[in-house]
Amino acid sequence: MSKGRYSVHLTQPEDFLSVRGALAGIRDDFLHQGHSAEQFLKIEMVLAEALNNIAEHGGPGVHNSPITIKWQYEQGLFSATLKDNGRPFPTAVIPDRGSPRPDVDDKDLPEGGFGWHIISQLCDSVRYQRSAGQNKLAIGLRA
Repeated sequence: MSKGRYSVHLTQPEDFLSVRGALAGIRDDFLHQGHSAEQFLKIEMVLAEALNNIAEHGGPGVHNSPITIKWQYEQGLFSATLKDNGRPFPTAVIPDRGSPRPDVDDKDLPEGGFGWHIISQLCDSVRYQRSAGQNKLAIGLRA
């Protein structure tokens, strides 16, 4: 079994550069523990979507404290828990596994709004909980 823990400190609103640095650090830890880059591709996509959502929508709370990521990988199953002190996530927005495609022409598709659909499609399990002023996102996926 492989394990890791990583903290991301966002220094400004929408600090996507720090998110990229965190992803690189997690990837390095994952590869250093003997896993392949191919195994990490899907994991990286899910973590990138989740962390970018926190950076973009978390508000001031995520800039005053770290986002913590604990992960483990065992027998092809990657699981991670991400915790942050940002704004609560509107749980009504978490999609089911259906299509996110709005009923509009391709030329009128919105730029964003597909991240949670990507996460739910790539993960075998996604759980969100808000407790004691903290967001907790638990994900699990085969990789």
